[in-house]
Amino acid sequence: MNKETPKGWELVNFDSFFTVLPSKKYQIQKKDYLEKGLVPVVDQGQKLMIGYTDDESKKFNKKNVIIFGDHTRIVKYIDFDFAVGADGTQILETKDSIDLKFGYYQLLNKKIPDTGYNRHFKYVKAEKYVIPPTLAEQQEIVQVLDRMSDIIRLREECISHAQALIPALFQEMFGDINNNVTKSKIVRFRDCIELNPAKPNLKDNLNVTFLGMKDISENGQVDLSTIKMYEEVKKGFTNFENEDVLLAKITPCFENGKAAIVRNLLNGHGFGSTEFYVLRPNKIVILPEYVYSLIKSYDFVEPGKYKITGAAGQKRLPKDYVLNYTFPLPPIELQKQFAEKVREINFYIKEQNEEFKNAKQMFQSLLHHAFTGQLTRRGNDK
Repeated sequence: MNKETPKGWELVNFDSFFTVLPSKKYQIQKKDYLEKGLVPVVDQGQKLMIGYTDDESKKFNKKNVIIFGDHTRIVKYIDFDFAVGADGTQILETKDSIDLKFGYYQLLNKKIPDTGYNRHFKYVKAEKYVIPPTLAEQQEIVQVLDRMSDIIRLREECISHAQALIPALFQEMFGDINNNVTKSKIVRFRDCIELNPAKPNLKDNLNVTFLGMKDISENGQVDLSTIKMYEEVKKGFTNFENEDVLLAKITPCFENGKAAIVRNLLNGHGFGSTEFYVLRPNKIVILPEYVYSLIKSYDFVEPGKYKITGAAGQKRLPKDYVLNYTFPLPPIELQKQFAEKVREINFYIKEQNEEFKNAKQMFQSLLHHAFTGQLTRRGNDK
């Protein structure tokens, strides 16, 4: 018996715990993304549902299974009929005496190393798995973890709904850009922003914030944790300052909406990927919140997709597209009202993000306790 196995629990191999179910792969077509009410196609990537198919022969007719991504190490619990959208997607059930959700959470708790492409399932099959002596104890563990999972999901939903408020507010205050309901002057970005400003003259030992492409989310959140000295970044990187707007110019980051207003930079300065355009607003006439909302809008992104140039995998949005983009420029006072409301929403999102991080940390702690026998009444009575 492994010294970490709780007293009274059984330690078993993969085949005594799981059953691997056969499945048919469905190669999703682009048109399926637009079709609703069909069979959902699931994948082993970050997004659970990647589209739909009308091919009933590829439908997986067994609800409530576990998906494991051999390429990605991602574990998912599925409770609806679906089709499989990628090779390497393993579909699992637990044995009759083992609660399926208990198996799902136990897989989530496994620290699966990155062993290379299409080799992670071998690690999973070589692992050992613990089983409490009763089904009731398994279900007690599942109930606790489910409640924590629900808290995390609700936090995510709060953040998502709050983020959706900003474009809705923009639409409410300024209307459709093409209709110019505010009867504002039509301008181009070149009239009111500076694109890619010149590098500042700083001391070599000054600490500045560094942002890679991964440090900016598709929802405008910015990770400011990486710090470098100016002498490390003054050559070969893009420079920006507080209140600048960053826009990813390379595909697929541009299409995915990677952009952000940068604030709270260390010493007021930042450097980062050369794949960012820096839009510095002339704040006498235009505010960062208005610029950001414009470059996140459908009217900016969708036409931009057809302007991208370059070789496959290295296509970029041309500078001229940004500079010559036309839009109504509403009065600065109206922009200030918009910016104030956006800051209130962003403050709420920041608070929710902190609660979300705390909930995820709590969940990881509970996962550890769950499979060391510390999460049930029986385990706590020992």
